[in-house]
Amino acid sequence: MPDDVRLKKLAGELLLMGQSGQYNYFRCIARNDAAAAQLAIFEFVKSAIHVIFLINKVYMPYYKWSFLSLSRLSALSEFHSHLEWLISNDNSESSVKRKKEEIDYISSRIISALQDEKITCFSGEQLEGHAYSVNDKITDSNSCEVNYMIRNIIFKPNKNLITCQLEFEVFA
Repeated sequence: MPDDVRLKKLAGELLLMGQSGQYNYFRCIARNDAAAAQLAIFEFVKSAIHVIFLINKVYMPYYKWSFLSLSRLSALSEFHSHLEWLISNDNSESSVKRKKEEIDYISSRIISALQDEKITCFSGEQLEGHAYSVNDKITDSNSCEVNYMIRNIIFKPNKNLITCQLEFEVFA
């Protein structure tokens, strides 16, 4: 995958991680909406898995194999058990406290990995700030203009060319 595409996907997933895990999960808990809180956790975990694959520079497999494959990666594979705990537990008061700790730990370790790669210059703990910093590292102006919320960028070989198909989530 071209590095600018990797950076764009990283930026988008970091933004979703921050939005779902660092922000929306706790808003849902505050309004006693357990179902929405659990959906926010699922989104956080899904984006975290994608980020970890992107950090490893490995294509993420189809979702039903991605969790198992995560445990076999060279970097950040230890998050397998942390992410599994997040999606496997309820939102009781004690679980919410631990989920906050897990979200903070996972986020800080991912930020450290991005800083080690020198692809983020942001110094805060909010993933949103790191998403914009990663996006600023993109050198191809066409890649910069792609929307953060595009979930999947698929590359398909076409003779000697690579074509890019963007999949947009459509709202009716």
